[in-house]
Amino acid sequence: MNPGQLNKRVTFLKLSDKRNGYGEVVKGADNWKKVATVWANVKPLRGRELYSALQTHSEATTKVTIRYRKDIDATMKIQYGTKELQLVTPPINIDEKNRFLELVCKEVM
Repeated sequence: MNPGQLNKRVTFLKLSDKRNGYGEVVKGADNWKKVATVWANVKPLRGRELYSALQTHSEATTKVTIRYRKDIDATMKIQYGTKELQLVTPPINIDEKNRFLELVCKEVM
């Protein structure tokens, strides 16, 4: 990949533990901590609608490519503009050269 194609800014978020007044670990949707903001290539792959229990859920699959980093894992999510992307596979080290990572993500709308 040409590094000039990394023309979008994305932020990686990791779920962190917070403690309440009693010292107990509290998990919640607001416990996401910023890990890094990097340049990326973002490409939508496909979209689909899922029908379940008379409700419609839209889902879009997106491929995000970034420069290689050791600190990215499948438990993270990506913030891209107003969208939040969830990784559906572990990061793929393209050609095992430690140059780029390919991340397959889904956006649940």
